[in-house]
Amino acid sequence: MTAISLTLFSLILPFLFPFYYNVIMAKKLTYSRYIWFINRAKKGRFPNAVKLAEYFMISLAQAQRDVEYMRYTLDAPLEYDAFEKGYALSDRAFNLPSVWVEDDELLLLAIARELIRDPDSKKILAELLRKIAINSRKGLGAAGHAVSYKGMGSYRQKAGILNPLLDAILNRHPAEILFREVFGPMREPSWRKVTPLHLLFYRANWYLLALYGKEWRTFSLARIETVKVLPGKAAPRVSQKAIHDKIASTFGIFITDQNHPVVPVKLRFVPELARFVRSMLPHPGQEFCDRADGCLEVSFPSTINRELIAEILGFGEQVEVLEPGELRKEIAAILQKTAKLYGKVSKN
Repeated sequence: MTAISLTLFSLILPFLFPFYYNVIMAKKLTYSRYIWFINRAKKGRFPNAVKLAEYFMISLAQAQRDVEYMRYTLDAPLEYDAFEKGYALSDRAFNLPSVWVEDDELLLLAIARELIRDPDSKKILAELLRKIAINSRKGLGAAGHAVSYKGMGSYRQKAGILNPLLDAILNRHPAEILFREVFGPMREPSWRKVTPLHLLFYRANWYLLALYGKEWRTFSLARIETVKVLPGKAAPRVSQKAIHDKIASTFGIFITDQNHPVVPVKLRFVPELARFVRSMLPHPGQEFCDRADGCLEVSFPSTINRELIAEILGFGEQVEVLEPGELRKEIAAILQKTAKLYGKVSKN
C-alpha cells in the first residue's frame, strides 16, 4: 500500500468504522501515557498518578490503573520513592515493547503457527510468539488453545531445507538440490543445479519456484533431500512481477516448462453443483457462464497438470471437460481405465 493510499485510508477509516477507529485511537493515547511515564522515570523526575492525571487530563482512578498496568502487566521495574513521592526505574535499561500486539493479531499468529508444518519455520515462529506474547492481554496460551489445524494432504518435509533455499533467494545464489521424483520409473534422488526464485506456501505445503536451465520448474520441498547453496550470483535476474504473473497464470501449483503451455480450459458443471462452484476460486482469471439448461460453464487458463486432472476427477459425473481436446481425451482415458478396474472387481 502506497503512502498516498495509506493517507486516504486514514482519512476514510473514521467514517467507515467509527467504533474501531475510536478503539484504536484510545489505545494509542493510552500507550502514549505509558511512554510519558517511563521516560519521566528514566530522567529522574519521579512521576506519579497525580502528575499523570494532570498532564493528560484524565481521572485519578484511570491514572492509578495505568501505573498498576505498567508495573504488573508490562513488568516495568517501577519502585515508589516515598521521599520523592513518585516512581523511579530500578533498571534504567527497561523499554516498553516496541510492537504492541492485540489479541486478534496474536490469534492470527497462532493460526500461522498451526498452518506451518515445516519444522524449521515452526520452531522460529514458536520462538517469535513466545517473545511477543507478553505484549498481549490474554497471552499466547489462550490464543493457542483457540485454534487448531488438521493437516490432511500435507507432505512430510525434512528439517534444514527451507532456510538455505531462503538464503539463496535473498542473496541471489544458485543452488544444488538433491531431488527425488515420485512419478515415473523409480530411481535414486539426483542432484539438480537450479536458480531459486520464490518460495510458495500452498495447501499446507512449501514449494520452490526455480529456473532449471532456462525452464521454469516447481519443486516440492518434501521431495528435496539436501540443499547446497553455491557461491556466486545467480543469473539471470527475474523480477517479482514476472514471478507473480507466472504463479497467477496457471491452475494450482504446477508451473512447468515450455512442453506444458498455458491453454484455455472450459468445464461444464451440472445444475445441482452450480451454486457450489460459484463459491470456489479455482483461478483468479476464471469466468462463469450460465446456460439455459441450468448448467454452469467455468473458463480459466491453465497448464494440463496432475493437480488440475485430480481436481476434475474429484467431481466425478458432475463435471464435463469441454476444452481443450487434449485434456478431455486424457480425462476420458482415465475414466475408461477406472471403469475397467471396477469391472474386474465386480466380476470377482
